[in-house]
Amino acid sequence: MEDDVQNPTDDKTWVVDFFRDVDAMDRDRIGPWLSPNYETRLGNRPVVRGKEAALDNSARFWATLRSMRHQIEEIVIDGDKAVSLAIVTYTRLDGSAVSMPVATYLRRSGERQVDRVQVYIDLAPLLGT
Repeated sequence: MEDDVQNPTDDKTWVVDFFRDVDAMDRDRIGPWLSPNYETRLGNRPVVRGKEAALDNSARFWATLRSMRHQIEEIVIDGDKAVSLAIVTYTRLDGSAVSMPVATYLRRSGERQVDRVQVYIDLAPLLGT
């Protein structure tokens, strides 16, 4: 895929790789992606600040799921920022699954580190509210 990249600033592979590691639901896979000053927000929940706090928060969320998978439909890159449009499928511990649209804003602070992620999603179908 790298041979096809005309402009490295337009390279979308880092976004695909990030979501691959998020979908693994493994702290050791996602941890290297996050900068020390990482911050994130999922839906209308409060902002989580700091790498360790975000990893702890993610682990609590992942503990409620059997699996998750992002089917990326579109990625838009603007320098160190990206927006991903996807359908994410969450499989609950009881085996039931729910798929829903999600838009995610990501900002890189280095070659492989992300310092901000904002996830736009309605969690009601997943949470049953």
